[in-house]
Amino acid sequence: MTGHRFLLDHDCQRAAVLLPERRVLSLADVGLPENASDQKIVEAAWEYECVIVTANGRDFLERIKRFLGTTKKKDCHDLWGLVVLPNDLASQERLLPRAEKKLRLEDEKVTWPRVWRENLYVRLKRDGAHEVRHLPRCYYCEKTRSK
Repeated sequence: MTGHRFLLDHDCQRAAVLLPERRVLSLADVGLPENASDQKIVEAAWEYECVIVTANGRDFLERIKRFLGTTKKKDCHDLWGLVVLPNDLASQERLLPRAEKKLRLEDEKVTWPRVWRENLYVRLKRDGAHEVRHLPRCYYCEKTRSK
């Protein structure tokens, strides 16, 4: 593992300056074209161990579920987290720099490294009532976690 990094979807490229500089990868950095499909972005995020940052959360959740379905017994496809931002840059600029201080899961502080390590879903909302929860896990990881 290399530590947490962010892979920005094409709809959030301008938010790159709001995240730690050395931790941000563009689509080009992982060999994808600017118009890469959501599925290709999910695959690259898994391969490069990155948190996906997008404004298109609903579609990415569907792609993530589909990707998890490709897991084989000894080939885990768990991801590294998903951050969903509001569409407009003004909201991103207002929310993203302060988000880490306000994120909570089960009354515990949530940091960007924790989002990455625990494969968390974070949705930053304009009203500040951010949502944090666990993303689905691959079938085999879920099965072994429940034992």
